[in-house]
Amino acid sequence: MVASLDSVQTARAQVRRKTTPFTHFLSLKPLIFDQEELEVGDIHDLLPMVPHGLSVWLNIAQIFLSTVNAYITVPTTNKYAENLGVHAAYSGVIIGMSPLAQIFSAFLFSYWSNYAFKLPLVVSSLLQLSGNVLYGAALGYKSLPMLLLGRFLGGAGTAEAVNRRYIADVIPPSERTGASVAFVTASALGMSAGPALAAVLFPIDFQVGRFPIINSTAPAWLMVILWAVFLVIMALCFREPTHRHRNTKSELLHNHKTGKKEIAPESFATSAQMDEERALCENERSHLISHDSKGDYGGLRVPSASVEEQVGPKDPPTYFMSPSSTATSAVSIFHDRELRPSSYLPKLRHPLAKIHPILLLVWRNKPLMLTLAVYFLIEIADEIILSSAGLIATSYFNWSISHVGAFMAALGLLVLPANYLVGEFSEHGYEDRTIIVTSQAITIMGLLLIISYWGEYNEFQFVAGTSLIFVAVAVMEGVDTSLMSKVIPPVLSRGTFNSGLLAVQIGMVAKALGDGLITVIGLSADDLINGLYIPILVITVGLFFICKQYFKHMS
Repeated sequence: MVASLDSVQTARAQVRRKTTPFTHFLSLKPLIFDQEELEVGDIHDLLPMVPHGLSVWLNIAQIFLSTVNAYITVPTTNKYAENLGVHAAYSGVIIGMSPLAQIFSAFLFSYWSNYAFKLPLVVSSLLQLSGNVLYGAALGYKSLPMLLLGRFLGGAGTAEAVNRRYIADVIPPSERTGASVAFVTASALGMSAGPALAAVLFPIDFQVGRFPIINSTAPAWLMVILWAVFLVIMALCFREPTHRHRNTKSELLHNHKTGKKEIAPESFATSAQMDEERALCENERSHLISHDSKGDYGGLRVPSASVEEQVGPKDPPTYFMSPSSTATSAVSIFHDRELRPSSYLPKLRHPLAKIHPILLLVWRNKPLMLTLAVYFLIEIADEIILSSAGLIATSYFNWSISHVGAFMAALGLLVLPANYLVGEFSEHGYEDRTIIVTSQAITIMGLLLIISYWGEYNEFQFVAGTSLIFVAVAVMEGVDTSLMSKVIPPVLSRGTFNSGLLAVQIGMVAKALGDGLITVIGLSADDLINGLYIPILVITVGLFFICKQYFKHMS
């Protein structure tokens, strides 16, 4: 069969031998996990896609632009709020509109990516372009709602679910690690480039009609130009991936009904591959089904009487055949459920109906729950550090926007070195769970350093504490995604409601809460730093002891 399991496994083995620990951890950060199981109910999973070279780079370019779009306005948001006549603390709500929108749009883009790539990416670019137009024009109309709507549309247009799905579905396994590394590198560079561009645009001050082009609106108008150019290139040059072989499901079914046997020989496994595939199939069966007699899979109990009914007979599946097999045998692949991980969840017609059993499966999986809790801490700490940097630096130290942008850009550049440290630790035999707990301890040290004591505070505390927390959290993220890839049940490794989407949703909720906390504390508390970082300290200390308590489960 095309893309036979043994060739896929061989390609993965070659990749693992060629990659360094650094590139290995980078490749896991986008939450693009190995899709070990074939969802044979969909012809797209059986016939491998052929990526178009320029389209692959356009996908990476959109990741970069989306990250730049998310961070380029952050250093100036508090000034923009003041220009509109509201408290600078509203910068938290303004920034938080983006992750809030992504909570909802991520589901839609993830579902849409089951059917197409180009149109979702074009719509994503249009939304972000429109959002920046509204964001830049809001000052001319003195409209806070317009500003919020612009930021919301920009967040809604973030199509990371499609970008990840493109890499997972289209890029061959032998090249997927490189593509995942490119994903993370583009994100890290975008995180740094956004604030850097904001610092460069700081001196701009002129007016076009009723619209002031100043340091708080110039970043949005720059992104309008970049998105307009990118949208034209995307519309003209991006190509939907094509399938490698000519036979489609409808053709095979038509041949079956008409009695034709013109099935491409290259579509089937050779005789030498059949024994290998049978063995792999049995290994997959033993991996998917719990070893206990009651059919417990990842904590989700399936009655033993129904396991055989769901999985099928123990005999090898009928689609392991020689090139001389008939069309009747070939068509059976589309009905055989032997390798379908989705069969371990109830067969539900509507996609949203699958959410409850998936959440139940996650809830009963302690290692996965721990990694998701750590991921929540990572995202809320990151968001508070980056989103509050401008507000804190200008309020406490009277920094200019250019200084804030330069500081945030420097923090963004620490992401790749932090992941290099993770790779080195792993290479020297440190376990993931050990690095996570150690990173949490370092995060606690950074939080104790950044907190204000007895009303005295200085720039060294802020810069050193922020940098220490940011690096520790970046290390924690690299290891946490690595550990997540090891504990994720295969049934959650693909499809619309996969673990990557779940983790991103948790991350977006954490970011929205962090941004909301900035506004609440900024409006109600005199001590902004302690009001923001003491809650994070409490969460980190609590999670540290939980991870120590369940340390043996984190493997």
